[in-house]
Amino acid sequence: MYKGQNHFYIKRPVALVGMPGSGKSTIGRKLARILNFRFIDSDELIEQEAGKKISDIFKDSGESTFRAMEMSTILNILETEDVPYILSTGGGAVITPDIYNALQQKTILVYFNVSTEELWRRLALEKDYISRPLLSQTDDHPKKRLEELMEKRSAVYGQSHIVIDCDGKEPGDIVEETIQKIGDL
Repeated sequence: MYKGQNHFYIKRPVALVGMPGSGKSTIGRKLARILNFRFIDSDELIEQEAGKKISDIFKDSGESTFRAMEMSTILNILETEDVPYILSTGGGAVITPDIYNALQQKTILVYFNVSTEELWRRLALEKDYISRPLLSQTDDHPKKRLEELMEKRSAVYGQSHIVIDCDGKEPGDIVEETIQKIGDL
């Protein structure tokens, strides 16, 4: 990768990973706009393909069906889409070894690290956890489930090529830091 006048030239796409509510879609769209890259949201593609919301896929067919759809979608994107693009993945995509390995090998993997306290604040503020199947379809309190998911996924997230600590930062600051760290690779 190298920087030209107001342009980044990269040989690999940028993939964003992190917990639900970490800002992957919001920051990803901003990054794509600033860098003049395409933005691809794997969850949106899955919903388009299935003709229903992810929460309904979970409810109707279960998590394993969703994970298979997610793997097919992400691996297809990595094989067929022309660089440059920003790929926003679902929060749990990295728990599927084939997805994680492909992202590690074929992308610049960026993890948006957000504390569970901040994630809960964001999700509870908009009651956004209701639309998140792994948080809403549980007997546990959604905040407790969020903490469990973070504990389960954090080690994998932390192996990303770039880690951005997002607590207390505005979206514009996260975008700038992400661009800087991509440029430093």
